[in-house]
Amino acid sequence: MPLLWRYLLTQYGKLLLLTSTGCVVILLTMRLEELARIACLGANGRQLLLYFALQLAYLLPIALPLASLLSAGTLFHRLSQTQEITALRSCGVSLVQLLLPLLAAATLLSILNLGIVSELTTRAHHGQAILREALRGINPLALLEHKQSLDLMGIYCDLPSNRRRLECVEGLLLAFPYRKGKRLSLFLANQLEASPQALCGKQITLITPQPDPKGGFDTLLIENSDSLEMAADAFTTFLRGQKEKIQPDYLPMKVLWAKIADREEKTLYLSELIRRLSLAFSVIPLTLLGILSSIRIGRLPSWKRGAVAGALAALFIVAYFAGKSHEGSFFQATLYYCMPYLASLGASLYFLRRIDRGLE
Repeated sequence: MPLLWRYLLTQYGKLLLLTSTGCVVILLTMRLEELARIACLGANGRQLLLYFALQLAYLLPIALPLASLLSAGTLFHRLSQTQEITALRSCGVSLVQLLLPLLAAATLLSILNLGIVSELTTRAHHGQAILREALRGINPLALLEHKQSLDLMGIYCDLPSNRRRLECVEGLLLAFPYRKGKRLSLFLANQLEASPQALCGKQITLITPQPDPKGGFDTLLIENSDSLEMAADAFTTFLRGQKEKIQPDYLPMKVLWAKIADREEKTLYLSELIRRLSLAFSVIPLTLLGILSSIRIGRLPSWKRGAVAGALAALFIVAYFAGKSHEGSFFQATLYYCMPYLASLGASLYFLRRIDRGLE
């Protein structure tokens, strides 16, 4: 390995380790509310540490592109301040030769990031879901507050807004699909109270449709109970009995390709594939942007290119989460995921042209 490559890669690796740690810590602070919810569900110290480790595996692919941007920018800003770039250029080292070591490292990081996104992150995300469900089994009423899980099971829940205790619900209404036919069942409870051993209810009503085999009007079966007591996990088992969809971001890459080949809900799985590829290979354009936005040409410091790089890094985060919220539309999701790519490459080419011509 040439001496220049060894020097640049060594300094880049040190900075990458430091900035990756910082980015992961910052992203973790944005998810402290979710960690607090897990603690409120009765998680012990071991379960909290496990959930924390799974969060790290989930956030690492997002932190790597941002860390690479900061590392490359910091390294070349320092080289510019110490006039090392000027000395290298005067010795005949071209701008492309300066870019190649970090771009090669960014390419390897992108391949590594693709493996993390496709295998490690999927298992970590699924493990988080399993741990949350296990903790909600301790207090089944906690499941009612997780709207996303209920939506995936096709359940509508109406909770009173003035609820004060996690162990007690008053005025509960649940609408869920009936297991036979395209109909809804209705569950009403004036009061439900959970304890570690049992779930107690008062004034319970269950309305179940009985479809007419001849295609006529349905018969409604109405069951009323003044009081009800069941095992603590029976209510959770009842809710889990509804059909739950497997989220695409739980699937390893091999299974995801099989789902795309089956052509069932193809749009959702294609959007997930674009998300993984865009997240993994965003390391390359962001590294290039970090390098070119930090090289100084003039004597006076300039903040314009640094501001552009910061704005594009913010765009990367915003567009990523916006794309996840629009995965049902393949065109919109692809637009959000590819927008930072195009903006970063456009800005990098503009900076490269100006630097090559000696313009600030």
